[in-house]
Amino acid sequence: MDFSKGMTVFTGESGAGKSKIIEAVSYLEGRRASADDIRYGSSGAVIEGVFDFPVNDKLTSMLNSLGIVEDELYIVRREVMTSSKSLIKINNQMITLNNLKQIMELVLSIHSQSSQAAVLQKSEQIEYLDRYIGLGKESIFTEYQKHYKSYQSVKKRIEELEYKDRNRLTQLELLKMQQAEISALELKEDEEEELEQELEFLSNYENIHGALSRIKALLVSEYPPQGMLYDINQSLDTVTKFDESYTSYRDTLTDAYYLLTELNTQVSNDLSSIDYDAERLNSIQSRLNQFNQLKRKFTKTSGTP
Repeated sequence: MDFSKGMTVFTGESGAGKSKIIEAVSYLEGRRASADDIRYGSSGAVIEGVFDFPVNDKLTSMLNSLGIVEDELYIVRREVMTSSKSLIKINNQMITLNNLKQIMELVLSIHSQSSQAAVLQKSEQIEYLDRYIGLGKESIFTEYQKHYKSYQSVKKRIEELEYKDRNRLTQLELLKMQQAEISALELKEDEEEELEQELEFLSNYENIHGALSRIKALLVSEYPPQGMLYDINQSLDTVTKFDESYTSYRDTLTDAYYLLTELNTQVSNDLSSIDYDAERLNSIQSRLNQFNQLKRKFTKTSGTP
């Protein structure tokens, strides 16, 4: 069969064999072989087509890689055996079925139902457009691709730098806000530890006041310990005149007497000065809460915020 330039139409009734012609051509396009397509009683089938391959860089590169010499016409031959295996050649050069599909995709298209799906593929659209405007061999296009890739690389780098710059500004603003928030608390060195100690004292005020009161009561009782120490010491004065080994006891009891006297003064002063201050307790708790919130916010786990 000889196909003329332009459009060729096959007409005929159903069963006339129109589809067989298309099937035969599809074998040259890379259709998978089937023994059912071999005439009954024959050992095989041969389909052969002579093509004027289009000028295409991709096609030329593919042919060169397969060792197929560039020529004016290309004979595509396919022998199908009863085992469904095929022997495929282009200009007497053996190729695989996959090679045949890749080459003939650039040479011919068999249009059938749903065949328009290939046109929807971006790679096919670009291929058709480049072929139509004859751009395949234009060095200007290659140069454009090179400069476009360079432009994209520079553009991406600029975007990365702009993003980093914006990120630094955002980070700086955040740090300024955090610094202002911390400064607003007017933190002092060791303030937290001192407040915790004061809180501990106020929280245990009743126990402390009760203990001081009991000490005071004992020190001013009818028989206070310092009075007993005084009496014992007076007796030791007499003994030490005759036995100096008691001198050390006398000195120790004298120190204890003055120590209890000082204790009595200290307890009296504290009982008259200390007082339970609920407002101060609330103020301390509020201040310590501010410290704790600050530590949680800035991941501080210990020490002064």
